[in-house]
Amino acid sequence: MTENIVILSIETSGTSCGVALSNDNKIIAEYVVYVPNQHERLLAELINRILKDNNFTIKDLSAVAVSSGPGSFTGLRIGASVSKGLCFNDKPKLISVTTLEALAFNYSSLAKQLNINKILVADNSHKDICYFQFFDSSAKALSDVDMKEYKNINIPQEEKVIVCGSSVNFINADNIIKMQEKILPSYINILALKFYKEGKFTKPEDFEPNYYYDFNPIINKSLEI
Repeated sequence: MTENIVILSIETSGTSCGVALSNDNKIIAEYVVYVPNQHERLLAELINRILKDNNFTIKDLSAVAVSSGPGSFTGLRIGASVSKGLCFNDKPKLISVTTLEALAFNYSSLAKQLNINKILVADNSHKDICYFQFFDSSAKALSDVDMKEYKNINIPQEEKVIVCGSSVNFINADNIIKMQEKILPSYINILALKFYKEGKFTKPEDFEPNYYYDFNPIINKSLEI
């Protein structure tokens, strides 16, 4: 008998807060709220609503997938905390998905159809700086995650490159094809399904987001005692 896989995915790496639910290899619902800095207030409500609206409970879930970064320090921390709580005692399973790989995987089929061998994912960090990483047409990483100003990203000129992510409109070259700007919880879910079938799980107690740079809070001098 084939296992019925039910996955709840959580995406809090950016300014939006979202969840998606898949059942039997299909996305059946996706809720996203585009309100900055409201992850802590919205996430639990979105999870409760998407499960209730589709007649599921936490006990019905095969896995919870969560975006592990790079992205917003606060957003990733909240997503990690909630997902670890849901997966207490390793049931349901916890699946960690990097935001850049999820975006690349979403466009891997298109890259193969167009015979394009490289995908560049570039996601906003702060000011004119973005996180970026190159992947092949199967969403296999060709480089490590790096951070640079948009203008300093070196795009190979000898072939077409698909570019996606929230920084896509700041990157310009004659040989690029620009795609979706934002990461969605459904992208996390789709890659998580692949990981589930491959048995790529993370122990809740071991999971930590990949912030990729140290968090340095800005101190308001006028509030110092």
